[in-house]
Amino acid sequence: MNAGLFGVPSKLLTFKVTVANSSNAPVAPKVGDLWHSLTTGKLQVWTSNNDANGAWTNTSITASKSASIFEPVNTDKPTLCYTNSAVTIAEIRTVVRGTSPSVTATYYWGADRTGASNTTIQATIVTTNTTSGNIQTSFSNSTPAANSFLWFDITAVSGTVTEYHVTVRFT
Repeated sequence: MNAGLFGVPSKLLTFKVTVANSSNAPVAPKVGDLWHSLTTGKLQVWTSNNDANGAWTNTSITASKSASIFEPVNTDKPTLCYTNSAVTIAEIRTVVRGTSPSVTATYYWGADRTGASNTTIQATIVTTNTTSGNIQTSFSNSTPAANSFLWFDITAVSGTVTEYHVTVRFT
């Protein structure tokens, strides 16, 4: 056994994984085969009790992006992230800090930030909760296309807001 990080014993394990990258599902897959759909951008695995009656199943990898805006004003329009593959937004979680704080924001996605091709994810999320926050799971359009920016526009701020925090969770 070799000494690993900080002198902790470690073993080197090697795995060989093959992923089919195509617009169409592979023919005659075996249980455990992986397929990255170039059409949807999703990674799927073939699951079945027997190969003849199997199905491609999304791997449901969840990711998230977060940002905090300190002393936000109603003209802030920060970019949260850029995604090079299509995603599905599962949750937008927001929380504020301050004295009687309230922040209203609209969330968008689009290929650029000029406004010509913007799509509204969700209009008017009002956040006043300073402890457990606001959780939004229903959206106008929760499926940003590949090669899109995700951002939000703060449209109203009231009270004394010292921080507005957002986490967007997506698959």
